[in-house]
Amino acid sequence: MEPPARSFTVTFDGRTPVLKSKTKICAAYDPATGGTHPPLFLFTSIWDTGATHTVITKKVVETCGLKPIGITEVKTVGATIRAKTYLINLILRNDVGISKLRVTQAEDLHDADVLIGMDIISHGDFAVTCHDGKTVFSFRFPSVAYIDFVKEANQAREPTRHDKTLPSRNAPCPCGSGKKYKKCCGK
Repeated sequence: MEPPARSFTVTFDGRTPVLKSKTKICAAYDPATGGTHPPLFLFTSIWDTGATHTVITKKVVETCGLKPIGITEVKTVGATIRAKTYLINLILRNDVGISKLRVTQAEDLHDADVLIGMDIISHGDFAVTCHDGKTVFSFRFPSVAYIDFVKEANQAREPTRHDKTLPSRNAPCPCGSGKKYKKCCGK
């Protein structure tokens, strides 16, 4: 049975070029095994749809006392480098949690400690909107529905019909506007 979806929304004043949020991290832990839960630490995250995997800095490694589980090759813009890998539990805002996440270590992430990549984003529903002078970023995990702005716009233009017959021109419009069909959707 799929766990219920958890979600959060972050609002920025103006149009932001970088989506940031706060993220709690600890060493990977399975509560079913018992024992003491490792402490959670709060870090700043950047969300990047151009990144394949989630990345953490040395600061996260040291603060959380993480132990490497391996080494992998990472392709960057200018080179291929070898990086240590770790297992972490990651808790996003509003207790949206991902456990036993494999991450790689980077040297520097410019004003952030964590880079959230497509390994997390692609498992949820991710939307960014810029309206009325604000940028709103919303995420839901796990994914529960398609977000399709084209379909939404097309449905808004079409009257709601419960059967295949069109109403008479003088009947109330089925869209619920209170106007006659001929003066509303029947134009």
